[in-house]
Amino acid sequence: VFFVVVTGYGLLNVTVGVIVEHTLQVASATHSATDVYVEMLEHRIIASLVDDFFDLDTSGRGLSIQSFQKAIHSPVIAGKLQALGVETSDLMELFRVIDHNNSGTV
Repeated sequence: VFFVVVTGYGLLNVTVGVIVEHTLQVASATHSATDVYVEMLEHRIIASLVDDFFDLDTSGRGLSIQSFQKAIHSPVIAGKLQALGVETSDLMELFRVIDHNNSGTV
């Protein structure tokens, strides 16, 4: 009787272990798929922002700091930046860094 109880308990533990392992694998695969989807969305938003900024440069001579400030505060571009977790103050600092000759355009 003792042998049957111990063997049954051991078999139950192995079964539970297999189920838990399978559940963890499925959860890991789901998490990975979610990460890939989020990364894909971020790439699309970035590509859209690049297009937006190129569209703003109608003269072909670069984007002025005034146009840049106006653009990053527009609802469309600000929404995209917010989705990426980018602060507008960070972008203004980036503009100043990129504008290495202090011309006011990039």
